[in-house]
Amino acid sequence: MTTTTPYRAPAEEEVRVAPPRLVVAWNDAEQDSRWKIYLRGYYALLLVLGLLGAVALASPPLAAVMAVALVVYWLVRRKQKVAPGFTLDVADGVLAITRAGSDAAEVVRLSEVRDVEVERKSIQRVSFHQNAFDAVPTTQLSGDLDVGRIVVVYEGDRPRARLTEEYAAGFVCMERFGKVRSFLRKHGWKPVGERGGP
Repeated sequence: MTTTTPYRAPAEEEVRVAPPRLVVAWNDAEQDSRWKIYLRGYYALLLVLGLLGAVALASPPLAAVMAVALVVYWLVRRKQKVAPGFTLDVADGVLAITRAGSDAAEVVRLSEVRDVEVERKSIQRVSFHQNAFDAVPTTQLSGDLDVGRIVVVYEGDRPRARLTEEYAAGFVCMERFGKVRSFLRKHGWKPVGERGGP
């Protein structure tokens, strides 16, 4: 019986390949809050049902046609809604930026990207409150809310590229900003301040 140990190949180093694509969803901080959107939808639905009920009393076939037309309109409009965001693709040292709802990509060499920055501003939210016996709702302004969006700065005279037109809440923007910079670094990009040479 042999007592030799079987040959073991040395462990191979794990090769990490940078992902070619980064898809980033975006939340518009300046848009109304979700519950307000649902509330508006609820009141719109009540209004439509009331209108259809009134039409059904006069002409049931007309009410049925109107109901079908409204459902088709709602489905088409819902399909056309595009959530804000962007996609970054890197292949052979070329960065392609595609914004949500657009088929055309903005293409630039990765070496021509000087930096990635955050464009900030402050906004105030307006909220409406109406008690049972108030003739008009009262409005209240919130304190300043910091929002931001991500901007890519290029070499030369090429204008800066905003990855979204919409602003997101500050903490959301900073989290996405970190993802974008990390993604570009995995593909060998460095901001201009970290590059060697003249």
